[in-house]
Amino acid sequence: MKTVVVPLDDRPCNHAWVKKYASFAGIDLAIFPAANCGDLHQGLDHDALYPWLEKELNDADYLLVAADAVTSGGLIQAREATFTLKDALSRISTILELKKRHPYLKLYVMDTIMRTTVTTKDEASREHWENVNAYSHALGMAHFTQEEKWTKEVKRLEEKIPNKVLTTYLEARRKKHILNQYLCNLVSFSDIDHLLLLQEDTTEKGIQAIENDIILNMVDKLDISENVTMSNGTDEGTLVLFAKMLLEASGQTPDVSITLPDDGLKDVVMPFEDRPVWENIVKTAEVIGLNLTDERQASYHVAVYAEANPKRFDLTKAEPSEPDKNKQYKQFVNHVNALLDQ
Repeated sequence: MKTVVVPLDDRPCNHAWVKKYASFAGIDLAIFPAANCGDLHQGLDHDALYPWLEKELNDADYLLVAADAVTSGGLIQAREATFTLKDALSRISTILELKKRHPYLKLYVMDTIMRTTVTTKDEASREHWENVNAYSHALGMAHFTQEEKWTKEVKRLEEKIPNKVLTTYLEARRKKHILNQYLCNLVSFSDIDHLLLLQEDTTEKGIQAIENDIILNMVDKLDISENVTMSNGTDEGTLVLFAKMLLEASGQTPDVSITLPDDGLKDVVMPFEDRPVWENIVKTAEVIGLNLTDERQASYHVAVYAEANPKRFDLTKAEPSEPDKNKQYKQFVNHVNALLDQ
């Protein structure tokens, strides 16, 4: 079985890890070369992509595509609104034309619902990151609560954020939202076999919640809920689709238990997310094709350590982050060791 992958960008989670797990599983993998993928400074090489796909798809069974890589060049480029919708739609059409030449090829696509702020590259953009994030939250709250205090906060932040920064951000959101909906339509036409929509870094009841509601209503109206999944995340998207492909091809539905240090964490909404931990776990399991069950019935155990109030740290600096090794942590470790001894 051969799988062709167009990853989100050149980072290890999107490229090296896919190659590693394909090797473990004995999958014949063709992944677009890292040197031609997007990175922090430049987008994917589209001139190199399509000849490569024409060659690799001749004997392929699955095509896994990160839509941002194809439409705009990568995750960073999607946030900067440097692409035109005309170009984005044309690039998607090229992928669909290639699929039509191979009628038995399955196409899995992941796309991001844009984060609620901008990319941080330096000190200046760090301040923009904070203000735009607050602005996105205020916009959402103004929409959902209809309270004047949030409308005033929106106006205050509009005056504080440089016009170019805010205009670019809103234009990127507009384009991304259109593309999210366009991909849903392609699922309804059976051009895409499964669409995984992943919400980037976000805040509760922010501007993205308005977009999410529109997409969910669209999915319901088109009756495509079995083929479209939404959850928090981004970087794990390619691997989630890879796992889905692997289990589907093998015909397996593994019984899996999820171990958390505290069941109360299931209802916790983590920093930069907008839905509870357990909802994200369940959605991811559904996409992959796992049957979640209790430890007594499970063939596989997955241990997830998380803290209800995790420490926040500066992602622009290489600061180590370790969990608080308290009583709960030690109990969790002992429980995991007991599972390993079974």
